[in-house]
Amino acid sequence: PIVFSVFFFFFPAGLVLSGWLITSYLLRNNGGLPGLSRVKHGRMYPSDTIVATSTAQGKAGIGVLRLSGPIAAQIGMCLSRRKQLKTRVATSSSFYDQKGAKIDNGILIFFKHPSSYTGEDVVEIQGHGGIVVQKLLLSSCAELGARLAEPGEFTKRAFLNGKIDLLQAENVQQLISASTERAARSAMRSLEGEGSTQLRAISERLTSL
Repeated sequence: PIVFSVFFFFFPAGLVLSGWLITSYLLRNNGGLPGLSRVKHGRMYPSDTIVATSTAQGKAGIGVLRLSGPIAAQIGMCLSRRKQLKTRVATSSSFYDQKGAKIDNGILIFFKHPSSYTGEDVVEIQGHGGIVVQKLLLSSCAELGARLAEPGEFTKRAFLNGKIDLLQAENVQQLISASTERAARSAMRSLEGEGSTQLRAISERLTSL
């Protein structure tokens, strides 16, 4: 307590570091965070599969939809009528609804866990960016067992699964919402681990006292 009191007094970034330390501890001990299943190596894998559009809503030439979770690959195979998906291969494909009607043509990419953004099985569907087309694809994914992702949930899962740390997770939104070149470059440096390395060094010095 004394160490952290001194830290908060002298360092404005104390709140960030303390949150990073506490969350890291929860992920390694006592079953992790509420609502998640504990698995080996301290990783926390949610049991459901989420889906969301990754591109801004509106009329555009390309629209990207992303799935993440244990049945992401199965949903991708059902939509594309494929018996298997090749890992990290951009595959030209058509996408169909549950009644067999074609929704769109595009590209499908499968990222097998843990080598994905979230650390889970991830499927990306790149189709046309029409509002109706994207809604039809989302509806089909929901019918196949996925639920709509909450805002920031893909990044949340990446954090919970150890793909990024707390500071990097916060800077994802900072990079997206950056309004100046300086802000964008600063967020990118943090995403690459610059700030995390500095905080880790401070943490090690404090815990060694």
